[in-house]
Parts: sequence; C-alpha cells; structure tokens
Amino acid sequence: MKTPILMVTMLAAASLFASRSDDAREAAAKAAGEKAEARETVKTEIRDAVKAEVRETVKTEVKTEARLELAKKLRESASEEAKNLAEAKSEAQKNAAEAKSEAAKKLREAKKEASEKENEVETENETEVEHARESIKDRIRLEGRRSEVRDVVVLDPTSSGTSLNIVKRSAPTP
Repeated sequence: MKTPILMVTMLAAASLFASRSDDAREAAAKAAGEKAEARETVKTEIRDAVKAEVRETVKTEVKTEARLELAKKLRESASEEAKNLAEAKSEAQKNAAEAKSEAAKKLREAKKEASEKENEVETENETEVEHARESIKDRIRLEGRRSEVRDVVVLDPTSSGTSLNIVKRSAPTP
C-alpha cells in the first residue's frame, strides 16, 4: 500500500507536467483533495493505532509508567506525521505554482506566435491587394480605353483576407 505522503508527492509531481493553467488548477484541486483524504486516513490510522495500543497496554500492563511511555511515543509519531504532511503540502503547492507558471509562459508564447502569424497574413494580404491594383492599372493602360472596361474590380483590404468584388457597369460604346 502506498503511503499517503507518497500519494500526495506523486500527485504533486504529476501536476508539474501539466501543460495548461486549467490542468494546473485541476491538479492543485485534486492534490488538495488527496491531501485532505490522506490527512483523514492518517488520523484514522493513528486513532486506530492508539486504540489498539491502549487496549493492549491495559490488558498486559497496569502500571502507569507504561501508559505514559506509550502516550509519549504516540505523540511523537503524530508530531512526525504532522510534520511530514506539512512538508508534502508545501511541496505540492510549490509544484502547482511551478506548473501554473509554466502553463502561463506557454500561453504567452502561443499568443505571441498567433500575433506574429496574424501580422504575416495581414502583410501578405496587403501585398496581394497592391499587386491586384497594379495589375488592374496595367490592364487599363494596355487596353487604351478606360471607357470600354466593363468590369470594375473593387478591392476591400479591410475585411479578413483579400476579397475582390466585381461590379458590372455598362459603359457607353463609341
């Protein structure tokens, strides 16, 4: 059987590898639940051990000195368990904070990459719009007669992506 401290430590170590802040929060909540459960298990085990030892002492030894020694050992054991639980709690909180920090760092990097990609796409779209304008100007110049151009291309660089709207106009023919 795994000890409660080992279970809490293993849970804290697992939370270190969480890749998102939600995972870190869930791991911290789970660690807190496991810690409470481990604390309750330790309390129950200590209570059961105390009861068993007291019964055995009453049956085998009636002397007051023996009972006092047993109580002292149990207090030391309880104190040691409390110390171990405090250390495990501290370690779990530290690991959860590190996991949260790592998740926040990854989130910032992802936002930065998304922003850079958005800027690249916007630059590409602006370049495509400019090339389309130049192409239309060249076509009009080559045809020599602007009045005969029946399709007018309207560029809308403000919308997402590059869009071309073709508007039909009836131009007078000479």
